[in-house]
Amino acid sequence: PNLNGPSTHPQTITNKLTKEDEAMKIQQQQQQILNAQLLQKRRDWFHLGVIPCLGASFISGLAGSLSQKGLQVTGGTGRDPFLYTVEVSFFSALCLMLSILSRNIFGKQPSKEAGVSVEGKRRYFAYWKWQTLLPIILRAYGGVVTALVHKHAGSVVKGFSLMLGLVLAGLVQAIIEGDALSLNQVTGTLMVMFSGWMHFTNPPKR
Repeated sequence: PNLNGPSTHPQTITNKLTKEDEAMKIQQQQQQILNAQLLQKRRDWFHLGVIPCLGASFISGLAGSLSQKGLQVTGGTGRDPFLYTVEVSFFSALCLMLSILSRNIFGKQPSKEAGVSVEGKRRYFAYWKWQTLLPIILRAYGGVVTALVHKHAGSVVKGFSLMLGLVLAGLVQAIIEGDALSLNQVTGTLMVMFSGWMHFTNPPKR
């Protein structure tokens, strides 16, 4: 009899070590996949989030400055804000029509899906109701108000108003839904408040 306990066959030990090695390799591969996904998410956050946001902010600021110049300076007394709104709406509709036409000509043709026919997809007004006109009317009214703000207050004041409105909307949403604000949201709110304080307490000298 073996006084040191039951004996273990060498092949059993080898199989056990092999299984442990395979398990460690699988775990390492999973960790590598998670690290790669995290790195890709960080890259996407910067390239697809931060850079487009900065570009959109720059373009928006440039458009606001040009709008303010046209409404306040052009012709000595500035242009009519209502006529300016009509012109902007016309060119916006023209760009939208060109986008739709190019997508229909050069884009992929819609394929037949379950319950949706090709003819139904090509009918742009198929799902329109009277409620669809509400955002269109509100958007048009907002364009007129924006032009009036550019005319009498300026694009900088309008920008601060938009930022404060976004901050207020975020705070109300957090209170209603009960979600805590993230660190980025708190930081952005403080930056908006600080920039607004710097602008309004240091007006330009005339």
